[in-house]
Amino acid sequence: KIVTGLSTGKDLKQNKENKNKPFNIQENAACTAQKLTVRETEIVNLIGKGKTNKELAQLLFISEGTAKNHITNILSKLELRDRTQIALYAAKNMDD
Repeated sequence: KIVTGLSTGKDLKQNKENKNKPFNIQENAACTAQKLTVRETEIVNLIGKGKTNKELAQLLFISEGTAKNHITNILSKLELRDRTQIALYAAKNMDD
């Protein structure tokens, strides 16, 4: 019997407990950084430099929607929660 998309009360309790724990970007992202494409790596570096989605799109000759899609993929691959964590990851792990 396969059930997807459902969680038990225990799962929800664990999620609440983990929500307040410190988040270690290097611990969660180090093993998955190799999975980033060249373009995603470029975007991580630019986000680390404070670029907006509009600026990313202009610099890389892509649409803002494509930039957003890349960011979504980066968040997923690096198991990060938001753009700020991408910037922190870039500061700690990326070369200029």
